[in-house]
Amino acid sequence: MYANNGERHRLVVSDPTIPSGALAQWFGEGDWQLVRRHQFTEITGPGGIHGSSNPESDPVWTMGWDARSVVLGLLEDKEWHFYRLPKGSHSYDGSHGWNTEWPRIREIGETEFLATMHGTFWRFPADFSKGNSAGIAPRSNYLKVIGDFCRWGDRIVLGCDDSAKAEFMNTRAFKAKHGAPRQSNSNLWFVEPERLDDLGPAIGRGSVWLRDDVKAGEASDPYLFSGYDYRQLHLSHRSESEVSFVLEVDRQGTGDWTRLLELKVPGKGAVSRLFRPEETGAWLRVKSKQSAKAVTANFQYRKRDSSEVENGAVFAGIAGSGEAAATYGLMRSLAHDRLGLVASAQPDGSDAGYYELNQRMELVLKEDPQAAARLVADVAQPAKAFTVDAASVVIEEDGKRYRLPKSERYAAQSGDGAKPRKGRTLEGHLKFNLALGAAVKVSSVHGDYAAEHAVDGSLDDNDRWIGARALKGNWIELNLGDRKRFRNVWIVTGWQNGEVSVADRFEVQVKSGDSWRTLPGGEIRNNSRSRLEILLDEPVTAQFLRVRTDTEDYFRVYEIAVFEERPQISEAVAANYGLARVCREVATERDLLNLHGTFYELPARNAQGLAKVRPVATHNLAIHDFCSHNGLLLFTGIDADVRSDRIFRSKDGRAAVWAGVVDDLWRLGKPRGQGGPWKNTRVKAGEPSDPYLMTGYDRKRVTLGSDKTAMISLEVDVDGTGLWIPYRSFELKPGAEVDHLFPEGFSAYWVRAVSNADCVATVAFEYD
Repeated sequence: MYANNGERHRLVVSDPTIPSGALAQWFGEGDWQLVRRHQFTEITGPGGIHGSSNPESDPVWTMGWDARSVVLGLLEDKEWHFYRLPKGSHSYDGSHGWNTEWPRIREIGETEFLATMHGTFWRFPADFSKGNSAGIAPRSNYLKVIGDFCRWGDRIVLGCDDSAKAEFMNTRAFKAKHGAPRQSNSNLWFVEPERLDDLGPAIGRGSVWLRDDVKAGEASDPYLFSGYDYRQLHLSHRSESEVSFVLEVDRQGTGDWTRLLELKVPGKGAVSRLFRPEETGAWLRVKSKQSAKAVTANFQYRKRDSSEVENGAVFAGIAGSGEAAATYGLMRSLAHDRLGLVASAQPDGSDAGYYELNQRMELVLKEDPQAAARLVADVAQPAKAFTVDAASVVIEEDGKRYRLPKSERYAAQSGDGAKPRKGRTLEGHLKFNLALGAAVKVSSVHGDYAAEHAVDGSLDDNDRWIGARALKGNWIELNLGDRKRFRNVWIVTGWQNGEVSVADRFEVQVKSGDSWRTLPGGEIRNNSRSRLEILLDEPVTAQFLRVRTDTEDYFRVYEIAVFEERPQISEAVAANYGLARVCREVATERDLLNLHGTFYELPARNAQGLAKVRPVATHNLAIHDFCSHNGLLLFTGIDADVRSDRIFRSKDGRAAVWAGVVDDLWRLGKPRGQGGPWKNTRVKAGEPSDPYLMTGYDRKRVTLGSDKTAMISLEVDVDGTGLWIPYRSFELKPGAEVDHLFPEGFSAYWVRAVSNADCVATVAFEYD
């Protein structure tokens, strides 16, 4: 049997909905036979990694997913059967196939197996079969990327995928370009078995049909119908006439189906149904009585969130919202055994010192101002990552605007940052480059990355020279026009102005007569810097300068800069030091978003990004920076007094970090907030508002108002892909507010408002 979850297609890095992956089998002769065209990973059975005791009769299990939901496959008596489960996270949805090593079904020393898939820990019956399919249930949701797990003594050991040097396609305008670690690193996570039930409150979203054309009498795959406190179905279609759908349940997981209820959906309409506690069963499936177009049957499940609203005790010592921290800091993971920290008692970094955290969790002061300058320049939070207006928090991605709740207790910390220090950056000095516009010869050119880019004064990714792969290496020769005197050379290499794909081995040479000689200090080995400075003890006069490498890989050069004297370069642009961190990748291929006092899990852009964001916890803390390192999640923004086994301070007391793991965030406090798409906003008839986040929150209510007589309708996007259906319309009179409490358990991804009249309107939600 063969499971694959990737596709060689130009759209896999941006579209998670394209057909991708396959499940196939081979019978010992002939060709492979396609079983199902979805993304699949795990193939196992009751014997797990030890193999089957009775291969002729034991079942085979496989897990995967598509754009609709998680797919569970069962091979029994040489026949395949498929079931569907909800997704707790959409961070795994990419079509590229990079998630091969992540999900598992495995024995962990308990009666039931443990399964991991799409951010949910699942109880999986060890005897799961066609006649005994009941018992699959969510334990909790998690944020770690878990590659594998096993039992070890009295602990469960989770092998995690924590920090990736290359963020692949997960770049965003509102996160630092070079915040990724300089070396990929991960760790093992040891937990008590009971903690698997005590992480994030389980939510699950998914569909059996998603804009699918359905034939009359056709049954969907069975969808999990148990294990959650709240269960809801959104049902819609685009046929002109009314369509009737019959819901059937397999109550005991024996394969015996009985009718539960029938729902009639108007032409091009939608119906939302909250299931009652007495409507039970192991599995549910949907049948359409008539053929129908673009049918969606979407389920929104969640367990009750019993989280407290106050921060857990483990977070003591992190400064609260509105408080001044005793120590701030910007961080970057430098290697598996080193984390760099530029710490300061001032939010502008005016008294900053450079520290490194070693493997003994000691913060050691280092006298290395250049390292500090590079770190601040690389990881500083971009300004204007988001805006806050009277209604809510506004953030944009790929041309789309989204609105998120505000926290009434939150106060932005040092929002304007500090003023830039005196001195130009390297970019600012390039206009004084003696090699600017020089005549250039090169060994080779890759694509459109022409030789002239190496001396054009630009450090943009599109303005590089790249030498093609070559057995004898590459070289670039500059003719400065006449003999020029210089003492300083900068070589800028790599990709995205970071350490990825830097040139690590080369020589910088000048021509003397007919031969080349290497400059003192110009023989470079094991370089890891994108911007490398060569400062000569004595000035050199030459007309021709050459940079050559004997490596076979591409040679990527942004700029070769030559200066008469060493320029006063300020790499530590302090303008953004004081900005609190908004976004960073803390587990491979998903970001942690920190906006207005709430942490969110943010899938990579190739998994639909902000459209599938999920609130994790509302903290109201003045966290300055957060960073992943060696399996840990680290915070800066620490007070002066609290002593805790989670807080590590330098001997001089000027630097401090809080340390934990990303799944500690569930203990911060249940997600909550206030806001909406409009607050005293002038709106036009028929124009929908921006989408406002609804998923992942507990109790929900809304207040609506208008300065004119108007009908304001609320619509919900049920799956995060712009599938809007009507919720309810409200008649408003001038100056009279209308309050509405959503039914307990009601959920969707996003909500928006539409008015039938031009007016000044308010639509304000309260989540608690």
